[in-house]
Amino acid sequence: MAILVIHGVGGQLPLSTLDQFTRTLAETLETLCDAKVNIRHRFVPRVGESGRRWYDNALRLTLDERRPNIDVYECYWANLTPGKAGMAAVWRWLRGVARGGVEFYQEHAEWGKKYHDHSYLFDADGNLRGWLYGLLLALAWIALPTIAWLRRFFWQVVGLVPVLGSLPAAAFRRVDDELDQRFADFVGQVAIYTTDDPKITLYETRRRILNNAVDAVRFLVEPASASAGNLIWPYDRVVICGHSLGSQIAFDALNEIVRLANAGELRGFKPDGCRASDGKPLGEYIGGLVTFGSPLDKIAFWFQDQTPPEAYLKRQMVRHFHCLKQRPSADAGSPTFPVPSPFTCFLDDIPWRNYFDKRDAVSGALDYYAKVDNVECHYADSRFWAFTHSYYWRDQRLFADIWRHLLAGETMAPAPQPPAPQLPRTDMSTRA
Repeated sequence: MAILVIHGVGGQLPLSTLDQFTRTLAETLETLCDAKVNIRHRFVPRVGESGRRWYDNALRLTLDERRPNIDVYECYWANLTPGKAGMAAVWRWLRGVARGGVEFYQEHAEWGKKYHDHSYLFDADGNLRGWLYGLLLALAWIALPTIAWLRRFFWQVVGLVPVLGSLPAAAFRRVDDELDQRFADFVGQVAIYTTDDPKITLYETRRRILNNAVDAVRFLVEPASASAGNLIWPYDRVVICGHSLGSQIAFDALNEIVRLANAGELRGFKPDGCRASDGKPLGEYIGGLVTFGSPLDKIAFWFQDQTPPEAYLKRQMVRHFHCLKQRPSADAGSPTFPVPSPFTCFLDDIPWRNYFDKRDAVSGALDYYAKVDNVECHYADSRFWAFTHSYYWRDQRLFADIWRHLLAGETMAPAPQPPAPQLPRTDMSTRA
């Protein structure tokens, strides 16, 4: 069994994601299974895009002879984004988001109401809070760029003061440039990955991030080699996990896997989505999707396809391309010329567990996707400014839930939830 973990935004370092996830999983399993967990570092040979051989790192968890080994891998992509999106690119991206929000206001309102959007943008009756929607658009379009300009203008004026002004102004500019770059790198990761226009330079970096994730999934799913004409499969089950923006990358990678399988380009699989050696369906081989701290609903809301309604053929093609667990868009109806999808979504029935917390503004229940189990973590924190976006990594209840539903199978007897005193909380709740 293998687990692939894809990290989210930030300046992550190699192996940090692998360390964080595996530590909590091992600690959880020792409590749940009442068994000693042994961890071994594996050095796995791989071949890169250019044909160059390199080595991937994995951690193998072993419980006992009755339970299969669990190999945990990370998909690391933070090294692909630094310096790719400067402040100018970030401001252009924010203006584009705001412009799309204005043009598709009515469609956003209808879509949210149709699927009972539970985010802060909608009231209890499912109506879009227009004032808040407008405030966010104004913040992106006007306020943030204006504040940045005024800040720089102020220190330019201060720098005109002889002697007393030039020194602090020069020091400020150095600090300000550093802060701007950090802001651009952080927000730029979101800007890069939500760019779908191939004419924009950021798009090339987005494709590299996605290709990296697709290659990581293929490495775990496709047969490693053939011996005497028999395919050798590396694992009997693969689970994909994504945190924050990594959940969107994981989702897009699985859509790409579906397209490859349909085209007969997923090695070891036939175009009907079954393994050539034993007929095992791809949807059983990829055993589940885990998202935590996921902005998938927010990305779907703000960055949904903005093709005008009259281009209904293009709209249908775009939806075919992103078929995994999709619900109909707000404008779904009976187009003049309905176009059937060329893809069979072999992964539509895989289990998907999404973990979120109301004090994590990035995450939320995923209302715009079908067949998702949304699990609210109910993190309790007395600090009014608490931001729980990183709490998931150390939550043993979350890892116990993943184990029971996606990893252990039917042979694992239910066990009590393990204590995790480092994070005060109440019980988790699940809703489909």
